[in-house]
Amino acid sequence: MAKRQPKAGMPSLQQALNAVEVDLGVLSLVRFYGEAGYAELIKIAATRSKGVTPAMRARAVHLLGVLRWRPAFAALVRLLKDGSDTVRLNAIYAVGEVGGPNAVKPLLGIVRDAKRSLTEQAHALRALAAVGDADTIAALQVWSGRVRSPELKAVANDTLKRITLALQRVGAR
Repeated sequence: MAKRQPKAGMPSLQQALNAVEVDLGVLSLVRFYGEAGYAELIKIAATRSKGVTPAMRARAVHLLGVLRWRPAFAALVRLLKDGSDTVRLNAIYAVGEVGGPNAVKPLLGIVRDAKRSLTEQAHALRALAAVGDADTIAALQVWSGRVRSPELKAVANDTLKRITLALQRVGAR
């Protein structure tokens, strides 16, 4: 990828992240700047400072998921423990999109963590539906037998069905 740096007077990624309607613009800027753009997006996602709002950080995390840039995986896993709910929820989605099979372990960790909110657990279950394997099915079956929340049980059952169907489709090929 070409190494380009933002020039004075050009819109920064941070400015672009402040306007919700310009996700495509942010994606274009990241791709234009190449490796430096991806690195900047990770930096914004991980920055907890004045001028970078949690909403901007959450959008940066979401866009890293959209871009599916594999080198972002480790940073995204760290963001699963972020202090901002919106950053964590977007990180769950992004970990699933970027990590592929490597996402199973951190996502199962969220599902199994009783200290996590029901919303985080449900999002992790939904993300697992896209990346889970036979081992994931076994782990979720054990976990869902112990879970008390009927809402989470329903999401877990749906996730189990989705993973099973995906594995059947792959096996049919």
